[in-house]
Amino acid sequence: MFLFIFLCCSCFALKRLALVAATRIRVMASEAGPYPNSPRLGQTEINDLVRRLYHQQMDRAARREEERRRELSKSCAPPRYIKREEEGDLVRRIYDQQLERFRQSKEERERRIYEETHRCDKKLPESEIQEQVDRIYGQELAKSKARREELYKRYLPEMEPKKVSKAKLKESVERLSHVDYAKRDEELFKKHVYPYDPPTVKISRDDVEAMANRLSTRGGS
Repeated sequence: MFLFIFLCCSCFALKRLALVAATRIRVMASEAGPYPNSPRLGQTEINDLVRRLYHQQMDRAARREEERRRELSKSCAPPRYIKREEEGDLVRRIYDQQLERFRQSKEERERRIYEETHRCDKKLPESEIQEQVDRIYGQELAKSKARREELYKRYLPEMEPKKVSKAKLKESVERLSHVDYAKRDEELFKKHVYPYDPPTVKISRDDVEAMANRLSTRGGS
């Protein structure tokens, strides 16, 4: 693209130069006047002269451009063809480099934002920070203790100690020291054993005799 633009500009400049030269030649020919020893150029000769000058300038420009291209080709490295595997490696390497560049750019941007955000922050000395931490910890500890005491009073109120009279105390001692084990066993059996005993059925004398006759008849047969 650059070469095409350069050639177009060169051609335009050469055409302008040729037109200027032709104009000057015409002016000089018209102003020369009739001299006996200087033949005057005709229109055809002037056109041929202009055309020749134009082609000379074009040839010079082409030679200069060719020389410039040779110099550029010497300074540039020759084209190198790579294999498909190498091309894939190159693409991955460029992709990884771009990712790394984006990551570094993001970190740098975040660092600048952080510095700009905390630029006006007040830096406290270590002793003052520790003092504030201790004060906040003490306040929270006092709040927790007060809350715990309030919950204890609400849900676990302290009961007043119960006073037992001497008569009741003596009665309890006698009851515990003189235990009627037979009566206690009877009460326990009535409560926990008797309800689970199989039910008992009373059989009359007639039923007993009928059962005896039935059994004896079966045995005899």
